[in-house]
Amino acid sequence: MENYAHRDRTRFTTTLQLRYETTPDQLRYVLAELRRLLIAHPRVIDEPCRVRFAGFGAYSLDIDVFTYVKTADVADFQAIREDILLSMINIMDDAGAQFAFPSSLEYRATDLPVDDEKRIAAEKRVSDWREAQNLPFPDFSQIDKFALNNTLAYPPEGSAHYRETEPDPDSAEAKATLEKVRWSLPWKKGV
Repeated sequence: MENYAHRDRTRFTTTLQLRYETTPDQLRYVLAELRRLLIAHPRVIDEPCRVRFAGFGAYSLDIDVFTYVKTADVADFQAIREDILLSMINIMDDAGAQFAFPSSLEYRATDLPVDDEKRIAAEKRVSDWREAQNLPFPDFSQIDKFALNNTLAYPPEGSAHYRETEPDPDSAEAKATLEKVRWSLPWKKGV
């Protein structure tokens, strides 16, 4: 139950449905990039922020997305949601993955060929993550989350509302966030 009078955020939830021709590493790439998008977006609350491969649908590989957007204003939320959804389309395109749609038509894998160049590039990035022992599963490290936090420009560059803002590393807010991350890390020798 939501109390609309006292909220400071709006729930964002969607399910992305990918074609079954999507390779496991393409799916991993899409999941990681969707998580990176939400963590980096300055108008998205980073906890809870969930992007998970949820299962095998009747015609699709399903990814559930759940988070909150920092606004109670409906029009503002719709603009932010639109920005996030358009960014999700770009991530899908970068991975060479395609959305699945319910249909009574039958199709073959050759009907809408997968972009092999993009598939190979996405799989190479996942392989590089593995080799560097920096595979972001089940989640990004606290340090990676800190580095990604609020790194996307929103509103997007070129829009009527875009303003360039440079975070001040000496600000009290930046220092408090760094201190929070430092104290949340496990105690290890040399940390």
